[in-house]
Amino acid sequence: MSNHQPTKETKSMSDAVAQFQEYHSSVRPDPFREYEAPKPDEIPRAAFADIELLSATYPLRIFTMRSVYPIETVLTPGYFDGLADCRLRRLDRIELLADAHGEGTFATLVVDHVNKSGGDVKVSLLCRYERAA
Repeated sequence: MSNHQPTKETKSMSDAVAQFQEYHSSVRPDPFREYEAPKPDEIPRAAFADIELLSATYPLRIFTMRSVYPIETVLTPGYFDGLADCRLRRLDRIELLADAHGEGTFATLVVDHVNKSGGDVKVSLLCRYERAA
């Protein structure tokens, strides 16, 4: 007669527990785990690289600007907040190409208000150009 003995497990108990915990965490992730919170959409703002000085005289300065945003977005309050370093002045003109990656809208803007530090810029539409058909 053969001596029949039960087979021994070669894995230790701690290995089996670790394997089960790995399986359990993949099937049922921890509800209190760390995760990256969703980021809000970025507010459209003008960048320093979008604008440059074209001409400067004592009474008037003319800037050129290219924006990927439509003209309606460019005219929203706060769009020019990132241009404090440009030191825009009241009555400066901005020749604008809006929606540069799309159809393209050409316009002239005028700076209505700027605070003493160059921020809080408010502009208005002076002229919007239309292409001849």
